[in-house]
Amino acid sequence: MSLGLGGVGQQQNVQSAQSVQVGTLSDAAKQAQTLQMVENLKPGQSLAGQIKSLEGNTVIVDLGNDVELSAKVESGTNLQVGQQVIFEVKSNQNLKLALSPLFTNSMANLSAAKNALAAANMPASAANLQMVNHMMQEGLSINRQSLWSMRSMTGQIGMQHTSAVVELAAMGVEITPENVQQLENYHNMQYQILDATDELQQGISGLIQDMAASGQETGAVQLMQTMLETLQGDAEALNGNGQALNTESQTVNAEGQTVNAEGQTVNAEGQIVATNGQAGEVVTQNQNSLIDGKVVDQGQGMTAEGELAGNGNLNGLGGGTENTGNTQTVAGNANGQGTQNAAALEVGIETGTAVAQTGEQSQNQIPAALQDLNALLQQNPEEVLKTLHREGLSFKDLASLFDTEFKGAVEKQFLLEAESFADKDTVKEYYQKLGNKVSQLLQNLTESGKGDTAPAQTLQGMQQNLNFMEAVNQVFPYLQIPLKASMENAHGDLYVYANQKRHATSDGSVSALLHLEMQNLGDLDVYVKLLQNNVSTHFYVEDESIIDFLEEHMDLLTERLEGKGYSVANKVSSREQLGAEEGTKSEDVINRIREREGTSDQVLVSMNAFDVRA
Repeated sequence: MSLGLGGVGQQQNVQSAQSVQVGTLSDAAKQAQTLQMVENLKPGQSLAGQIKSLEGNTVIVDLGNDVELSAKVESGTNLQVGQQVIFEVKSNQNLKLALSPLFTNSMANLSAAKNALAAANMPASAANLQMVNHMMQEGLSINRQSLWSMRSMTGQIGMQHTSAVVELAAMGVEITPENVQQLENYHNMQYQILDATDELQQGISGLIQDMAASGQETGAVQLMQTMLETLQGDAEALNGNGQALNTESQTVNAEGQTVNAEGQTVNAEGQIVATNGQAGEVVTQNQNSLIDGKVVDQGQGMTAEGELAGNGNLNGLGGGTENTGNTQTVAGNANGQGTQNAAALEVGIETGTAVAQTGEQSQNQIPAALQDLNALLQQNPEEVLKTLHREGLSFKDLASLFDTEFKGAVEKQFLLEAESFADKDTVKEYYQKLGNKVSQLLQNLTESGKGDTAPAQTLQGMQQNLNFMEAVNQVFPYLQIPLKASMENAHGDLYVYANQKRHATSDGSVSALLHLEMQNLGDLDVYVKLLQNNVSTHFYVEDESIIDFLEEHMDLLTERLEGKGYSVANKVSSREQLGAEEGTKSEDVINRIREREGTSDQVLVSMNAFDVRA
């Protein structure tokens, strides 16, 4: 079945971005065929068809090859019977397909695209038309050289990824298969570090069980040991001088002395003390870390201050290659806006932290039996299994304890406490530490012969995600930060703008938008306006029933900001007002940044995206 699928624009202009959702299938006999086609469609791809009938808001689209699609369209969608239309797939979740008309045979853009292709001596195929359309939307040149260059890149990556390739080119981000995949993950809302940590925990648990079931209990115990040693090791501890000492995995002996993996005693200064009492050399891992965009030897240590790079971005996210180019700074530029921008970032962080801590619950204490697990795993794998048998315990008992311990260790290493988020140095160190841990865990799996398993793929995805954030950070000051405030999962985005046009006014004020998605509070958008030391916040809530709840707890935010010297005024309204005021169309983080960035004179100063356990 040939549907002429190809990449199309991830962003549409207001006139052409009407939403279409799949309704019932036109013919039950064709249901299986159509369902398979719908399941395979991904955001950014396209499908072409002819409008067969229109009845009210219901449209029948003939896709060819005896496949028809019945869809509901929003009021105001300008479609006519007989039109040939190319639709872009905006989202595809649970067989609910959201489409937008990209080209119809009445649109002026279609003629412009055909003319550009003709001038470049390229065929006016659906894929080429979609490529040109997206290039025009991104403001890229569509001369002969540009078209052939873009066509070459999309051919190398895959025509189904055309939209992502063009978008990366427009952003100035390196075009690689990994970056294309990550961009599509962001557009499809599949990029959260918090989700990856859950996948890692489940994947390792399943892998341990599978190894034991196949008679590899000794190997499973050894994997438990190496994974916990990596997570619990003091690889990124800071010494008294604020330098990171990446020491080997260490334990404490009966005399309270620190002992490394080779059984050598390490003193308080990190020096190996031999059996004859003579000092050895400081033990450091021969790992590399990306600090301020440059690869350095961690054996040399790094300062805890971790100042931002010259471009103002939080560089050194634990992965990626060195990037250059024009970027906007968090601190602003020489026009004096920098202090206000940094203050707006601080206010936004304090607001998010206060909301995350609202209703925080106490954590369950780690069971005492886990202390026995750590002691048990100090033995070699064979002795561990013998001990289990002698104590009347099964491997399943050991695996259950390991799952709990591993989960706690992952959360401790991969998530940030809400208070830590307010310190940019801690955030920067967190990314460097996270990158190291992910790399070490992946190496553990590879050396255990499990490099092709699900948890290894999860870790590879996290590496690519960190690399992608490093690249994007050169364009937009952007971070994704998983916060652990309590037991509730949530996701948030923080944007801080400085614009002489819309978000920064003639009075010198700076605005920010904080978006949170929380299980108990629902979707929450907070606008923050900062003028000198005066802060005003406007909360937009999806569920009006929580307005009273927020107002009752608003003193938490007020106290935090007043403690930093700000004068605060707060307001809470229904979220229905936000759409009209902001005019935002997209939900995924990258598009929301780029839509709000607008024209070149609307400068995005800072953006943080974070997952929250609140």
